[in-house]
Amino acid sequence: MTDEGTQKGNIQRRYEAIIDQEHGRDTCISKLEGLVQLTGIRPSDELLRKIYLIGLEENSTVVGRAKLKNFSKKYGLSELVTEGEIQGIYGRFLDEGDIHYVEYAVEVSGVTPVFNEEQVRNAYIKAFQKGVCASIISSFQKFSGVKPKIPEHLVQEKYVEYFSREYPMSFLKDIKDVTGVVPVLDPAKVRERFRTLLEREDIRGVRELKNVLDVDFPEEVVSDLYASMVENGHFGSLDRLEKATRISPKRELLENRYRAFLDEHDFGRAIMLKRDFGVCLNLDDSEVQAIYKSFSGPPSMYEIKDVIELTRVSPEEDIVQGWYASLIGSGSFDRLSELRDLTGIKPSEETLGSLGEL
Repeated sequence: MTDEGTQKGNIQRRYEAIIDQEHGRDTCISKLEGLVQLTGIRPSDELLRKIYLIGLEENSTVVGRAKLKNFSKKYGLSELVTEGEIQGIYGRFLDEGDIHYVEYAVEVSGVTPVFNEEQVRNAYIKAFQKGVCASIISSFQKFSGVKPKIPEHLVQEKYVEYFSREYPMSFLKDIKDVTGVVPVLDPAKVRERFRTLLEREDIRGVRELKNVLDVDFPEEVVSDLYASMVENGHFGSLDRLEKATRISPKRELLENRYRAFLDEHDFGRAIMLKRDFGVCLNLDDSEVQAIYKSFSGPPSMYEIKDVIELTRVSPEEDIVQGWYASLIGSGSFDRLSELRDLTGIKPSEETLGSLGEL
């Protein structure tokens, strides 16, 4: 063998070593092309054929497939294999349930698959069991024209698996859209998931859960959340929860909290309940006067104003005169005129007489 022949043989062995080492990785073709540019010697037809078949089988990344496609055009790789060999690769993918790999291989080869419907349906089942996402199954249905028929018990098992692992509800929706099977899940676990989502105020998640499972909102869960929100004064969340569930908080719950706010002198939040939710108790005059009497020491003008706003009932004169006396006794003379303007009651002569005792 001449030196030139020896060199060509060495280069071909180098090509073969690259193919064996890289075995379908994206870097394989890049290395081969680099060596071709350096030596000017192309790989043998046998090696080119090997590259092509391995590339179709391995189905690497989008970039890798693009490289293989370009390499194939440049060196005429598709002419080195038969259509039967390519159909065989498609069949092996289907037998393993690797349905998306069929589409990848077609992208490179351009050879239209000849599908056997039974083989495709079995491939769907294997793909589903292997965890191939429903969107890929849906895509392959459009690609192959064969509708999947996955046994319902397998679908329900997958629903339970995804739900227990707290996968996004969109995963379950995709399965439902592809299979037409409605999820059947443990009602207690569904209620708990509703509770978790509602507590997080994940309104989108709540709606997806309801739509996918085709169930009503668990009213006891919603009622519990309303009770917790009202107890903690999270009134902004009440409106969001009502819009999400279309279940209104019980009037009694709001009215009881309203009364508690009055007892606690938390008039600001009582006003919020009245303004935002229309809560307003019809307190009789004696109940309102009892609130006024419960103020200790020099009264806060804000508190008096809030109670008047809430009840539309003004304090009685003897209560106001007591407030005047308290203000005078504490030296809060700057607040006397404010109290007069707020209540419309002037300090009595007897009350003013106490000034001389200071």
